[in-house]
Amino acid sequence: MSKKNTETVKVTVRTRPMNSKEIERGCTEIVKTDVELCSVTLSKPDEEESKRTMTFDCVYGGDSLQ
Repeated sequence: MSKKNTETVKVTVRTRPMNSKEIERGCTEIVKTDVELCSVTLSKPDEEESKRTMTFDCVYGGDSLQ
């Protein structure tokens, strides 16, 4: 009888804040993190129905330190 592989992969995501060039150009932030729910939501500017949320094992937002 063979043993089943019980290894798992944990996925941690760290998002970055907008950089100075993006801010100067007036770019819209399209990545939103929810540390409590371990989720990241991506959206296209001005398209509310385009939101896509993904859940991970751990999420750090743009204000987190290394």
